[in-house]
Amino acid sequence: MNFKLMQVNIIGNTGKLWIKIAIWIVFFILLLIINYYYFNHNTILEFFCIGCLWLPWIFINKMLEKKCIERIVIKLDYDLLSFTVTKNGVENSYKLCDIKSYYTLISNSGYSIGLSFKFKNANKIFFTIPYKNLSEGQTNTEEVINSFRLMIKNYNKTLNKNQRITIGWWMKGGGY
Repeated sequence: MNFKLMQVNIIGNTGKLWIKIAIWIVFFILLLIINYYYFNHNTILEFFCIGCLWLPWIFINKMLEKKCIERIVIKLDYDLLSFTVTKNGVENSYKLCDIKSYYTLISNSGYSIGLSFKFKNANKIFFTIPYKNLSEGQTNTEEVINSFRLMIKNYNKTLNKNQRITIGWWMKGGGY
């Protein structure tokens, strides 16, 4: 069989982290307001609160790596024109003939790249892959993206123009 196996770390479920950061910030802002009106501008408390307000932004990368990084295995099967994603022991297979468009997007910070697929049945899957290798044996992010592009390019060569997988413009921004 002609396939390629890649181990990738993805960023997932960041919503809970952002809610925790928001609660943290609101708490210390409220403490600053209480300090202003009831504790007569306690300088030590002000510096402590301001320092605590900066902590999430100083350690955001470490928090993302610790709380939101998930390991997946992607298997590109060139013979069956499909790819399989194994996440938390659950294996999902996707055929290229079911994909309507794909999209890649580099984050503004350059920290990650997004890879998204839109299927003909309107379902979507999205992976956010950090550029930095976070573990031993992880496949380089550029190699993952280029492997998908090459597989789709070769698949598109076998089809007429109406059946091809397109670069998606269905998300804000555009294709890469």
